[in-house]
Amino acid sequence: MKLDVKSKKEENSSKDVPEKKEKSAAFLRVRAVTVSIKNFFVHQWRTRPVVFTTISALVLDFLIEILCARSIAGGAANIISNPLIYLYNSAILFAFLSLSLLFRKRFFVFFLISIIWLGLAITNCVLLGFRTTPLSAIDFSIFITVVPIVRYYLKIWQVILIALGILALINAIVRLGIKCPKEKLPLAKRILPFIISSAIVAWVTITSSDTGVLPEQFTNIANAYKDYGFVYCFSRSVIDRGIDEPDDYDKELVDDIVSEIEENDKDIIPHSSVKPNIIFLQLESFFDPKHLKNYEYSEDPTPVFTALKNEYPSGYLTVPVFGAGTANIEFEVLTGMNVMFFGAGEYPYKTVLTDKTIESVCYNLKEFGYHTTAIHNNTAVFYGRDIVFANLGFDNFISIENMAGVEYNEIGWAKDSCLTNEIMKTLTTTDTLDLIYTITVQGHGRYPSDAEYEKIISVDGVNEDMEEQLSFEYYLNQVREDDEFIGDLTKALSNYDEPVVLVMFGDHLPNFEFSADDLDNGSIFQTEYIIWSNFDLHVDDKDLSSYQLSAYVTGLFGLDSGVIASLHRTLSDDDNYLEMLETLMYDMIYGEGDVFEGENPYKPTNLVYGIGDYKITGARRFADKVYITGAGFTESSVVYINNLKQDTTFINENTLMIPSRRYKDGCTIVVKQLCANGHALNITKPYYVDIAR
Repeated sequence: MKLDVKSKKEENSSKDVPEKKEKSAAFLRVRAVTVSIKNFFVHQWRTRPVVFTTISALVLDFLIEILCARSIAGGAANIISNPLIYLYNSAILFAFLSLSLLFRKRFFVFFLISIIWLGLAITNCVLLGFRTTPLSAIDFSIFITVVPIVRYYLKIWQVILIALGILALINAIVRLGIKCPKEKLPLAKRILPFIISSAIVAWVTITSSDTGVLPEQFTNIANAYKDYGFVYCFSRSVIDRGIDEPDDYDKELVDDIVSEIEENDKDIIPHSSVKPNIIFLQLESFFDPKHLKNYEYSEDPTPVFTALKNEYPSGYLTVPVFGAGTANIEFEVLTGMNVMFFGAGEYPYKTVLTDKTIESVCYNLKEFGYHTTAIHNNTAVFYGRDIVFANLGFDNFISIENMAGVEYNEIGWAKDSCLTNEIMKTLTTTDTLDLIYTITVQGHGRYPSDAEYEKIISVDGVNEDMEEQLSFEYYLNQVREDDEFIGDLTKALSNYDEPVVLVMFGDHLPNFEFSADDLDNGSIFQTEYIIWSNFDLHVDDKDLSSYQLSAYVTGLFGLDSGVIASLHRTLSDDDNYLEMLETLMYDMIYGEGDVFEGENPYKPTNLVYGIGDYKITGARRFADKVYITGAGFTESSVVYINNLKQDTTFINENTLMIPSRRYKDGCTIVVKQLCANGHALNITKPYYVDIAR
C-alpha cells in the first residue's frame, strides 16, 4: 500500500511538471514583453529626451483632463472641443517636465513632477465630488482651518486609506530617489528645451491675455477650468494674487474719483430718519427651491421666507460663487469690495486680511456709535475668522465655542435655531446700537442620501437618480428648519423694544447639479435677500450684487460713511462704476493710500470672543469631584489646574465638573475656551484656591 501511495504521488508530481513549465514560460514571455517595453522607453528617454517629454506631456494632460472631468468621455470631449487649449496646457506641462533635464537624476525629477501634477488632478477630482469649486492654490493655505470639518465629508476608514496611500507614495518616491541612476546629457540638450518651452509659453500667455483669448480674471472659476484647462487655471491661481494696478493709476485719478463721489453724495436723501440696530443674517446654501422649474414638493419648503419677501423689501442678490465660497460672499458684504478683482480663486480672508485692515461696514458704523459683533455657529478658526474679524472692525466674535446647549443635525453641523438666543443676548447685553453679522451653518453640505431623519418634505422631478433625489430631500428638510428659524427670529425681534432691521440672504446656491436652465430666474449666481424691520420701512424692491448690499442698507438710514460705500450709493449707474471701484480697492490695499491721504485710518480691534461675563466665581469639592462655578461656560470650556489640563464635564453655563485629585490648597485654576485645534479663544482670570476660606 505504501508503494502504491508513493507511486501515485510520483505520478501526480510528474503530471504537474509540464503545467509548471507552461506557467514559467508564460511568465517569462510576459516579463520579456515588459522588459522590452521598458527598454524601449528607457532608450527613447536617453536618446530622444525632447520627443519623450513631448509625448509624456500630451499623455499627462490627457489624464489630467479625464480626472478633472471625472470621466473619460468628458475629458476627451473637452480636448476635442478645445484642441488649442489642450496643446497650450500640454506645452505648460512640457516646460515643467523639461526641468528634469537639468538634473543628473533626471528620471527621478521627471517622475516627481508627473506625480505632483497627477496628485493635484486627483485631489481636484475628489474635491469636485463635494463642491463645485475646483482646486486652486489658496486651498492649501486654508487646509489647516478646514481639517475639523473633514469628518463631515469622509468616513474614518477613507481618511486612513488616504493617509496610507500618501505614505506609500512618499516611500516609493524616496526609494526611487535613492536607486535612480545618475545620467548626464550634453549642455544644449539639458538647457535649451526648458528655455525655449518657457519662452514660448510665456509669449503665448501674455499675447493671449492681452487679446482676451485667455482671461485675466475668472468670473466663473468652475467654467474657467473647463474652458481653459486645469494646468493653466491652477498655475494662474499660484501666481495670480491681489489686484492688478489699474491703468493711469496715480493720486490725481484717486482724487478725481473721491471728488466725484462727494459731489454726488450731497444729493442722497435717506429713506428713514430712524437709526436702527442692524442685523445681517447670512444663510448657508439657502435659497427658495420653488425657483427650480419642473420640481414638485409635498409642501412649501420655505413658507416663512416666501411670505416675508412678499411683505418686505427684497430682491435678487448676485453672488460671485456657486455651491461653495461662503467667505468670499461674506467679504463682499462686509467690505463692499468685488472679489472678482482679486486673483483667480483667491480668498482675501487668507491673503490681504491676515495682516491688513480695510474699510468695512463695521468701521463705517462705528463712526455712528455702533457696537459690532460677529456670530457664527461653527468653529472660530474656520477661514481664519479668529484673525481677520479684528481687521474688519468687529468688537466681539461669538463662535460655537462660546455657545452652550447647541443641537446638531444628522451629519454634525450645528442647527441654526441656537442663533436666535445669541442674537437676542447680544442686543440686550450692549448699551449702544448694534451691528450684528450672523453666519449660519446648518445648510452646509455634504447632503447624504442615507441619513436617518424625520422627513417632512419630499420632492418629485429631480431626475431618475434616486440617490440624488434623496440627497436633495435631505437638503430640503434642512432648508425647512432654517425657514422655521427665520420665523422664530423675526418673532423675537418683533417684541424687542428698539428699532431693528434684519437683512437676510442666501450666500450661494447649494452644491447640486443645477444649471441656469433649471431656474426660473435663469442664473445659478443669484440668491435672494429680504430687509425685514420691526418698524415701517417703505422701500421698493431692488436687485443688487453682494458687494452693494451693506452700503444700500446703511444708506437707507443716512448712515453714510466710507469711500467705497459712498461710491455704491452715488455712482452705481455710472459707466465707469466698476473701474472706479477697482481703482479705490487697489489704492486702499496695494497702492499709496491716497484715498486716506496716505495713512490707513482703520486700526485692528481688540477682538473679544463671546459676549458678557466669562469668569470663575468659586470652586468646591464634593466627594471625589470639584465643581467650578462662574459664568459663560460652554461645552468647549476646559479647566486647567496649575497649567495642567483636567478632564472637564460641562454641567451648565455656570458650572463645570472635574476630578478632585489635583485640587488642593494654593492651586491656581483657569478655564479656557478651546477650539477643535486646541487654540484657546478665552482664558478666565486665575482663581486661587484657599480651602480654609
